[in-house]
Amino acid sequence: METKTKALALTLVFATAAFLLDGNAPLGALLWPPAKGMPVPTSGQVALFMVYTVLRSIVFGVGAAWLLLGWSYVRRAAASLPSAALAYVAVAWVTMNWVPHDNLHMAVGMDLNALIALEYGFHLSLMVAGLALMPFVGGVFEQAARGRPAARTATVSVRTPGAVQR
Repeated sequence: METKTKALALTLVFATAAFLLDGNAPLGALLWPPAKGMPVPTSGQVALFMVYTVLRSIVFGVGAAWLLLGWSYVRRAAASLPSAALAYVAVAWVTMNWVPHDNLHMAVGMDLNALIALEYGFHLSLMVAGLALMPFVGGVFEQAARGRPAARTATVSVRTPGAVQR
């Protein structure tokens, strides 16, 4: 099976699982029981939350496919193994953290100590993931600058009707 097909299949499987296990879904309510006192959204807000949940679930599925299929691509492009490993994990975290993050927000409600832990745990880790990507991306750009032309150019051939081709 072609890698793109595998990636699409994995994305669909994990996106569907993330959607079905969302805090607002019947199965998800068991994992992420809503906190007491959470406001009830209006029908318009429910629609916006549903669109967001679909998008978040798809990105989660892409992250899962990346986690299962992406290592070989990262390793080949990396200047060093440690930066490759950090970048690989960082990309997975950046794409996959939103499902637990958002659902935990619903579960902890307005418990400020839990919110502080949640914000530090997720947002600080995303900052670290961004920093972890820098050596990898910098190394890839440096390799490209040393070994390949900065920009690839394409030759375009324009044919004018009636013109003589040589």
